[in-house]
Amino acid sequence: WWAPWRAVRTLGGGNMVNAMGLPNRGLPWWLETRLPGMSRAGLAVVPSLWADNPEDMAAMVRDLYDTAASAIVGIEINLSCPNTGDDKGLSLLTDIANAAIDAARGRLPIIAKLGHGGFNMELGGYLDGKVAALSLINTVPWDIIYPFTPSPLAKYGYSGGVSGPAIIGYARGMTAWAGMCLKHSGVIS
Repeated sequence: WWAPWRAVRTLGGGNMVNAMGLPNRGLPWWLETRLPGMSRAGLAVVPSLWADNPEDMAAMVRDLYDTAASAIVGIEINLSCPNTGDDKGLSLLTDIANAAIDAARGRLPIIAKLGHGGFNMELGGYLDGKVAALSLINTVPWDIIYPFTPSPLAKYGYSGGVSGPAIIGYARGMTAWAGMCLKHSGVIS
């Protein structure tokens, strides 16, 4: 988190690869040092939370509600990041999402951030109607976009996630899928 340029490379054509994962100093630090200034500035804030288990997710959501910050207008739960090892499985991710939804108790909207591909489509389908919105992909794993080319981050032990024009097809596919979900649920006609 202290030197992000070490884990980011530009690829040309507006594309880049990063292996940032979710680096930061943690929610207590953010609540103490960053949120007060955002509140004073009158910003609308949607913190993004990631957890390994339902208990931690519920505790973080409760911590957000225990603050008196009117700046928080919603909560994004990050259920997919190519740089954190997307191997939690559908059951655990739905448990994590349900923990956030239950802890929020409808006080603020929950937004589910999803990644690319079928696994995330299944997860998004499960969450349809339970969350206020789906936040769709911002990266696709390097090996999917460039399957026969080593990542420029390989020397650090990472492949990374690609963003930019190279993932437009994946983003459009997820957007079309989300539109079908909304149409099916009657949100749009």
